[in-house]
Amino acid sequence: IKSRNLNEIEMACTLDKRGNLELNEYVISADIARSESDNNNKTAIAVLKIIRSKSGMIRQVKLINIIEPPNGLNFEEQSNVIKRIFYKYGGNLDINKSRVKAIIIDSNSIGQGVVEELLKESTDPDTNEELGAFATINTTDKCKSYAPELVYSLKAQGINGDVIRIFIDYVESNKLKLLRQYDDYKENLPKDINKVELEQACINTQYLIDEVANLKLKKTQSSVTVETLVKRIDKDRYSAVAYGLYYIDVFMNVEEEDNYSDETECVLW
Repeated sequence: IKSRNLNEIEMACTLDKRGNLELNEYVISADIARSESDNNNKTAIAVLKIIRSKSGMIRQVKLINIIEPPNGLNFEEQSNVIKRIFYKYGGNLDINKSRVKAIIIDSNSIGQGVVEELLKESTDPDTNEELGAFATINTTDKCKSYAPELVYSLKAQGINGDVIRIFIDYVESNKLKLLRQYDDYKENLPKDINKVELEQACINTQYLIDEVANLKLKKTQSSVTVETLVKRIDKDRYSAVAYGLYYIDVFMNVEEEDNYSDETECVLW
């Protein structure tokens, strides 16, 4: 697959020569599940890095990580996983300093429980680090204290056709870039790279490709949807990536000022 050609590895926000966070733009998107069975749907979390042209328009989107948390986590635990990823990629409760610009959650059903937990202040049970609270961008749900508007609560039913169309456009135009196979990286890895984490990200990228290859388009009365050809293969990673691309294309694909204050059946793939 020609889009599987990312050379750089970003298991966290990259640093400049002075050790400061580079001025990257990331979006985190998640398809939420709650199941204790390995055979059922799983939560998938995608980290997308935005590359802009000189005019500010989206030129590329790099899928730099796909994370699959363990099955059986409750809503609070899943929200804490997302918050940890947020800070790992340069997230900041000062929105002008935050490298993570949005967190997109499919809130049609189960995902609403994670949205509600993201609105609450929480503490990392392993490190006792305060993880803070996030507010929503597009709903009236409120936090008890001030929080940055970061969470986009996505209701996929009414926009599913647009989600699919944008995903296909980014794939066919080669604007979506994917991690290579792990074997392509392992001989020249920097010493500070977590090899297990990188290998899992590469494996999840292959699973994403497998999921997309298993999808077909189905026309509805007013739009289109996707169905799986082989039912035992889920589409959680596809959904997480597609939701992120939808948000990026609809809400971020515009010329942007510098706001930083510091440094028929159709197989889709």
